[in-house]
Amino acid sequence: MHPDMIPNYLTDRILNLAAKCLDMQEINKKIEQEGRTKEQSMRMKAKLMNQQHQRRAQMPAKPSGDQSPSSASADK
Repeated sequence: MHPDMIPNYLTDRILNLAAKCLDMQEINKKIEQEGRTKEQSMRMKAKLMNQQHQRRAQMPAKPSGDQSPSSASADK
């Protein structure tokens, strides 16, 4: 499927899922670096996920067009 044919809501959803994956990688990396026990790491992961969720909730709902060429061209 050509990128221009992907609906905006799917593009937004894909970008949100990609951002969540990157957040999880970052969170897991922090936990590994600190060498915590499993219980400590689960608590820390929950705390960091909550912070990421709050930060994302404060962002505007629509990503700007310059994040990906498909969303920029689809908005026209």
